[in-house]
Amino acid sequence: MFGITLRERRWDWTARRDAMDALVRALLRDDILLRLPVSVFRGQDETWAASLFMGLHQPFGATEGTETLAQRVVAFLEEVGRMSERERQSYLEYAMNPRAEAVALVKGDTKSRAAVFAGFNTPLLPEILVCTAVGQEGIDLHRECRQVIHYDLGWNPATIEQRTGRTDRIGSKTERERKLASRSAAQTNEQNMPGLEVALPYLAATYDERMFDALRTRAQVFEILTGGDPTADRDEDNPWTASDDEGTDPKLTFVPLPQEMLDALKVDLGVPIWMQQIQTA
Repeated sequence: MFGITLRERRWDWTARRDAMDALVRALLRDDILLRLPVSVFRGQDETWAASLFMGLHQPFGATEGTETLAQRVVAFLEEVGRMSERERQSYLEYAMNPRAEAVALVKGDTKSRAAVFAGFNTPLLPEILVCTAVGQEGIDLHRECRQVIHYDLGWNPATIEQRTGRTDRIGSKTERERKLASRSAAQTNEQNMPGLEVALPYLAATYDERMFDALRTRAQVFEILTGGDPTADRDEDNPWTASDDEGTDPKLTFVPLPQEMLDALKVDLGVPIWMQQIQTA
């Protein structure tokens, strides 16, 4: 808070008040308190203040090693402290609104969508952003988000990747949590590290399922052609390649491709020898 209060050798108490007001308004809501560990609310009423303070320093999420609420607040205050007064006002516009909601819908005719996007990039409000194609490109939504749900599927996997890219960026919440987890002795396995969670839900036995199958197949084909790992998008029920006991896995739904065929299908992105000779000539 000191970096917010002391600005250019002058005390800016208005900025301090606005930041504290936004924090109190957003962090002491019922839905935030209910997600704190149960141990916070045990004991006598007189001890709840101290227990609440301790609860703010415990992992705030289902995954061990994730950021605590206190760490999220510190990251937020550090970012606010680096902003100019005009940037800070725009940054806190939605969170400072008494009518701000935890769930916000942004569509084409939403006039205050810039304020909603800025608020979503803070640990304040909104917590859940429901967005149409207006949020598909040209914005950053990565600072406080690591769950993406694509409720509207498409035929082009590049479109889905572009939407996911709004939250998969340098300086994201996922990046911060991975750094915290890497410092913990219990988080030594790469598979247990926190990561960006992406979901593509669909209704079975409907047209949505056909779209999902086509989308996934195209993504896998693209992965093979560009030299990626064809097993990266596989799940336990639908393995892409054969297991060690090839031919005996009853869940095998895809015909495994020989490694020689996979190598032949890959696009060679290397520079041809004749072009290298021209460049060095």
